[in-house]
Amino acid sequence: MDTYNHKIIDLKNISIKQLYKIALLEGEGLGTAYEYFVKLRLLNKEFRNSIDKQIKTILIYGLPKKYGFSMDFLIFCRQLGIIPDVYDNRIEKIKNHKQIILEIKNKLDFKIECNYISETNKKYDLILSCEVLQRYSGTQLKEFVNKVEEHSKCYAIFVPNKNNEKHAKVSGLNSFNEDELKNVFNRSGIIGFMDAPPFPPGKRAKKKVNNELIIKILEVYSWFEWLINKKNKHIIYHIKKL
Repeated sequence: MDTYNHKIIDLKNISIKQLYKIALLEGEGLGTAYEYFVKLRLLNKEFRNSIDKQIKTILIYGLPKKYGFSMDFLIFCRQLGIIPDVYDNRIEKIKNHKQIILEIKNKLDFKIECNYISETNKKYDLILSCEVLQRYSGTQLKEFVNKVEEHSKCYAIFVPNKNNEKHAKVSGLNSFNEDELKNVFNRSGIIGFMDAPPFPPGKRAKKKVNNELIIKILEVYSWFEWLINKKNKHIIYHIKKL
């Protein structure tokens, strides 16, 4: 039976504390849990009203280069009752992805599902991608963007924010600024900034955070991150709605 333990993951009232349990199984920490929390909130805000009638198929197009495995996308799909396709051409990355899903099921009593595909030749209602676009340049970048635009009705693409100089110093990831991201896409959409925890991108805690009050304060803090300057936000995104 497809069930989930409300004590671990409550899909209707998901918290950073719950997401932290998943992030730890990915080998990540509180920063990834925070990112998942604010990203899930954004996805529900932008796409929830379109789900029932118009979004039935979802592709997770690539897995992050360095931090995590986009388990927030799988949780979002689970919230919608949709089993997504997942594409990534790195065999080891997919192998690790499968293992983490198994650990989440066994250790957290929470089932999330996906189908792995070896090629992307069909159209989807929604394409999701995080920390993938910045891996490409030139012809490969154009091919990636064309695939997203030609094979989706709508999409949400998240990449490291170049306005945050600590990406280069701490995370080591390539990044985009607002103009660069806007020029990459042919279709107009929403460009915004998000993910502004009180620590730099790529910074990992030396030990597990067990203080529940700190985690709860971080969750409350997240509701006010729109007040924070874009140069302190970790992610820039391009969203095309229906």
